[in-house]
Amino acid sequence: MSDRSDVLIIGGGVVGLCCAYFLEKAGCSVRVVTRERVGAGASSINAGMIVPSHFVPLASPGMLSRGLEWLLKPESPFYISPIPRPELVLWLNEFRLYCNMKHLRYAIPILKNLTSLGKIWLRNMIQEEALDCDWRERGLLMLYRSDHGQKEAERLVALAEQAGVEARFLAAAQLDTVDAHLQCNAICGVFFPEDAQVQPEAFIGALQLRLRERGVEFWEQTEVHSLVVQDTRVERVKTDRGDFTADHVVVAAGAWSGRLLRPIGVRVLLQPGKGYSLTYPRMKAPFSVPVILDEDRVAITPFRDGLRIGGMMEINSFRPWPNERRMQMMLRAAARSFPTLSALRLKQARPGVGFRPLTPDGLPVIERNPRYTNLYLATGHGMLGMTLAAITGKLISELVKGEPTTVDMRPFGCERFWQRIRLRQRWI
Repeated sequence: MSDRSDVLIIGGGVVGLCCAYFLEKAGCSVRVVTRERVGAGASSINAGMIVPSHFVPLASPGMLSRGLEWLLKPESPFYISPIPRPELVLWLNEFRLYCNMKHLRYAIPILKNLTSLGKIWLRNMIQEEALDCDWRERGLLMLYRSDHGQKEAERLVALAEQAGVEARFLAAAQLDTVDAHLQCNAICGVFFPEDAQVQPEAFIGALQLRLRERGVEFWEQTEVHSLVVQDTRVERVKTDRGDFTADHVVVAAGAWSGRLLRPIGVRVLLQPGKGYSLTYPRMKAPFSVPVILDEDRVAITPFRDGLRIGGMMEINSFRPWPNERRMQMMLRAAARSFPTLSALRLKQARPGVGFRPLTPDGLPVIERNPRYTNLYLATGHGMLGMTLAAITGKLISELVKGEPTTVDMRPFGCERFWQRIRLRQRWI
């Protein structure tokens, strides 16, 4: 076994795996190095929703007002640590500056295009490789319980119409047209028929098996210590199991990408957003369509082998331990909307915690780095990792091979944040 490959991918989450898939398909020898097992963390515990419906970035005008309301409340769906860290203060300031209508109008068509392509390429992968992963295309239903929520629903439908995304506003009496078995406490909903779902663990397991069969190497439980650079290239990757070399290095390490890149002078403006999931194996869900309780920021996905409740957003650095109070909040939210779920107990669930890599503008970082010619970044996908994994892998393979890219890559470079910051500093 050689310590050299055409491409070395740092990160064994769903984005790293999809990068490996498209690179191997393009004829590259590929090695994947990951500090835990493949798929650990956010990739395996997420709700598995494939969401062209999520064309509105996290940084939006409504989010700023909600954020001020939720700020520093440990029981809110969106919680920010009260401990001031310089990188968090910088991120929050940039996030605040992106929460405006100008950015919303800029980001919506970009996200709409990227999420739509993400679904198409993911479906193509699953069908072409015959991956057994509970793929379903039944749409997504967002539910609202309050008059304020109804106004949010109407606003969302209007934005969807402007963006060219199919969405239907449903009054309470119309909700059973989506699912005849749906019995919920909601005054209205928004149905997105183009959305889909996948069982994340099944997808990751099936894809890893296929990649192994094709010669992709996986080095699990391998900690990357540093990238060794010389002039304009990454020469070596130092790990606790030896050094690796490659013609091209892809950093797809999720929320940890910034820490890895900072020592070589590549600054990615990321913050870890901790999320939770509760999985109830072998439980038959009382409905068949994935649901988001938008006011509570809680997602509920029915799988063929169980039910998963996910949600919450904690921006509080890398604290891996779960907060039981916040998981109980998710259960209470589910029970408020679905009385049939009121019997669920925390002790019956398989809990999970993962960190989403958040950028302040809500767009991912996908680039060939301008400073190091053989370094590529694939991170910052926030809550859209499953949705954007396949299109990200496709784009990274095109960049590595020097081919024309499927989309315009200018919105996804990490230098975009620092250009804004330097421009503002010039005027201060």
